[in-house]
Amino acid sequence: MTEAPPTAQALFQQHDLPWIPLPGDLERSLRAVSPFVWSTREPLPATPYDLDVWVEEVLDDPAQDYALIGHAGHGVNSWALHIYCARGPLALFLQVGFGGAYQREADTRKVLGFLAERCGPLLTRADACAGGPVRVVLVVSGLSGVRWRLTEPGAAWQEEGDPYAAAAAALR
Repeated sequence: MTEAPPTAQALFQQHDLPWIPLPGDLERSLRAVSPFVWSTREPLPATPYDLDVWVEEVLDDPAQDYALIGHAGHGVNSWALHIYCARGPLALFLQVGFGGAYQREADTRKVLGFLAERCGPLLTRADACAGGPVRVVLVVSGLSGVRWRLTEPGAAWQEEGDPYAAAAAALR
């Protein structure tokens, strides 16, 4: 990848990757903030590759809604697509390997298709729910694993079971 496409959707189309629909107003508000990064907010607290910074931010202040799509990484094989969306009672952080020397686009396509099926309904449900002081935080990362938790004080990260079903149940 040499030249950044004009939109996040164009990046996905260019590589025939499934798109994970974001809540309409957030998707329409995505703007290029740097090469290969589109967001509804500026300034960014960190590069999208620094997933833990983004997760800690939402744990500290769960009130802000935003969306971010980006391609970031380093080295030969540590590259990923990042799809972050905080909306109402849900903060979703997806990190899918893409663009590294040993990564295949077919694998990325398969993972994104699965995530679209599992996370699309969560985003739709979150968009319909009223936000409150507590959010469900779901992290799905091909680089650091899958986990979820609530933003309420004392909540612990959960790594067992079906995180998508747990997040859906918590959104009720």
